[in-house]
Amino acid sequence: MGLIRFLFFVLILYVLWLMARNWLRQQEMRDAARKDKAKLANAKIVRCKQCEIHLPEQEAIREGDDWFCTPAHKQAWQARHKL
Repeated sequence: MGLIRFLFFVLILYVLWLMARNWLRQQEMRDAARKDKAKLANAKIVRCKQCEIHLPEQEAIREGDDWFCTPAHKQAWQARHKL
């Protein structure tokens, strides 16, 4: 009977360890999400000259005073306007 109690105790400790590890991972993911959200909240928003989509300045491509969301949109706009 002592062995069964020991195994039961080990099983309970293992389950508690799994729960604690899962909780810590969730906390890390929440902290990372908060940091990403804070970065985007402080970011300046610009508009793509080609498709007029709005995106954070740090993700955009700048050409003079114009902003583009992708290199393809930059090339398409330049080809259309013969810069």
